[in-house]
Amino acid sequence: TTTELIASTAIYAADVVVTAVGFTTSGSGGAPWKQNGTTGIASQTPAQLGLALFNDGNGNQWGFVPEDDGSILATALGAVGDGITINTAVLQAWLNAAIVSNSTAKLGSGTFLHGQLLIVVSQANRRVRVDLAGGILKATALTVSAIDLDGSTSRPSISVIGPGRFDGSNLVNS
Repeated sequence: TTTELIASTAIYAADVVVTAVGFTTSGSGGAPWKQNGTTGIASQTPAQLGLALFNDGNGNQWGFVPEDDGSILATALGAVGDGITINTAVLQAWLNAAIVSNSTAKLGSGTFLHGQLLIVVSQANRRVRVDLAGGILKATALTVSAIDLDGSTSRPSISVIGPGRFDGSNLVNS
């Protein structure tokens, strides 16, 4: 799994691609990862690094290999669509990765909760496309909207496609 690879101290050459069978458990959003030759702090997750990257147990950095259609799946980065797990950090990493790679951020089926504002940061000439792909992106408090632009004068182009919804129902203002 990706979690096992993050903890691993096995030695891999740069540009090696390893396909994980799941993020935390087999079948929970596995994805291909490419060792990119960069090093950093050991055992860092995509949520900790803020992008579709992780560092293994030796500090070697791995980058997410987008799907054949160019999309980045939220579950491949560790998001859990069970309607219980708060996925704020990994969902922010998912959006950031889509912006940086000019890919489509694909949510997938399930209810993905987030407890803080997800921010789309401006990148020159970058278009952000969010494919809900049948999923629900749900805020956990009234003070949190689903996605916000960063407020700069150079706003990115953002589009939302696919079936699914942003859900702010049944929230309590805290």
